[in-house]
Amino acid sequence: HLKGTAGFIMKKLFKRLLNTEFGQFIFNGAIIRLPEEMHVAENSSILSIGQHQKNLLPILKNRLGLKKEIHNIIIENKEYYINKDKQKYKDLSELGDLINKYKFDLVLCGHYTNLLDNEELKKFISIIYQSINSEGLIIIWNFEETSSLFFRWFLNFPFSLENFKKHPNERILEIAKEAKVEFMTEVSVRPFLFPFTKRKSVILGKPPN
Repeated sequence: HLKGTAGFIMKKLFKRLLNTEFGQFIFNGAIIRLPEEMHVAENSSILSIGQHQKNLLPILKNRLGLKKEIHNIIIENKEYYINKDKQKYKDLSELGDLINKYKFDLVLCGHYTNLLDNEELKKFISIIYQSINSEGLIIIWNFEETSSLFFRWFLNFPFSLENFKKHPNERILEIAKEAKVEFMTEVSVRPFLFPFTKRKSVILGKPPN
């Protein structure tokens, strides 16, 4: 009983940390640095899609001096909350109708695509690929499968055990080819300061016109 209570408290504290700017810095610090290294201009349009990333956005905006608001899609149990809209969207097609109103220079997608089956992933990649400008980029990162029972147990509270996949990049790149994405490559995105589990990342994009 004590072990269960201690575990619940630990997970609650971790989720609270994850929803702070400091928590996002240690959890997604590599992503915070990446747009800066890619010379994202202050007038760039950015879309963030993923779980527990809301507090990533103020850090990005401040570091890059962005003049535009970052659009945000929060995902919880395959339901989508668009920006500050409290309405839930359950269908990827509805999501496409919303994000295709804009054209983005950069799309960030963390800890999400592992949760989709192949058909859902192909639809998702097609939708976000159509939402980027010429020369726009999509950065997708996921957990790789870990043998650590502690981290699987610990991270299962805010995320899901389905987030841990073997070779997640291989599936994304294969399906991106089927979706006729023009440019794709694996990329080493580091450092993720916590937790000490591997993330795998890919970049999808469009070449200049």
